[in-house]
Amino acid sequence: MEVTANGTVGPVSGSGHTNHVSGITSASGKMCSVAFDDTFREFASGRFDSSSLSTAGQPRGITGLNDGTVFIATSSVVEVVKSGKKVYNLKVTYTPSSIAACGKIVAIGAEASTRFLLKGLRAYVLIRTKRYTSMNGMGQN
Repeated sequence: MEVTANGTVGPVSGSGHTNHVSGITSASGKMCSVAFDDTFREFASGRFDSSSLSTAGQPRGITGLNDGTVFIATSSVVEVVKSGKKVYNLKVTYTPSSIAACGKIVAIGAEASTRFLLKGLRAYVLIRTKRYTSMNGMGQN
């Protein structure tokens, strides 16, 4: 769907996903989505882009930044997409279940109530991981 300038909602045209959509985010004026068809797609102005990217596994979540950087958490990899191209791929030893980003921090929720913070993005490379296992908050580990 697309929200028009007057606030009405309309369908998105073009080739969309063929299976369950597992996440939607915005990044630099575009909407981005991932689905269980193992694809990443972008859409704007009520139309899907003609191209899509295959994800490295089943997408568990997606988040975007204002600069257009998109992070996709799959079952075994965190992928970074910029300008419609994969620019980085981080293999993880846990199973991500959610992902969020703000500035230079990417937070990843994982199965078994574990959370990871990836701090400091350098040329889209995720660095310095901190693992949190406490259910009482991120302040304890």
